Amino acid sequence: MNRYYVYDFVCGNPILIDTVKKEITFYHTNVYGQVYDLKSGGKVVKGTARINGLIKRTNNSNYSFSNKYVIDQYIYHLLMSDEQKAKCRSIPQKPSEARFYISGDNYNEIISIMCEQTYEQGYAWGKEKKTKEKPELTAYYKEFLSEFESDSRDLFSI
Repeated sequence: MNRYYVYDFVCGNPILIDTVKKEITFYHTNVYGQVYDLKSGGKVVKGTARINGLIKRTNNSNYSFSNKYVIDQYIYHLLMSDEQKAKCRSIPQKPSEARFYISGDNYNEIISIMCEQTYEQGYAWGKEKKTKEKPELTAYYKEFLSEFESDSRDLFSI
């Protein structure tokens, strides 16, 4: 299993799921297809509380597709251990392959592809302008990754 998974969660807003830390990061996009909260880290949700909540919900006789949370499918299939899955009475559907961006172990590669995919799907101002403005409008994530790499090196050199 890979460490990171990225899906288009809602209306072009991606989520990054870290299976090692058991965290889900929700990002938001603007009309230019940019992830505008990449530097601030989006909204991070710890998976352990969500896992326990999902186990309780699936053991409730009312649990069905009509009252489940959208995030349940990601929690069940990507964050839960086999022991935790065994405690569930019902199984949420698998995450849609149509909404899947990428998975892997290299954080920089995952962020790059997530931002590129989001730009390609979310840019709302026409095809010609999209191609022309791409270098300028995708520079933000390259800057973020270069800062992230230098911060990582500083942490390891201590």
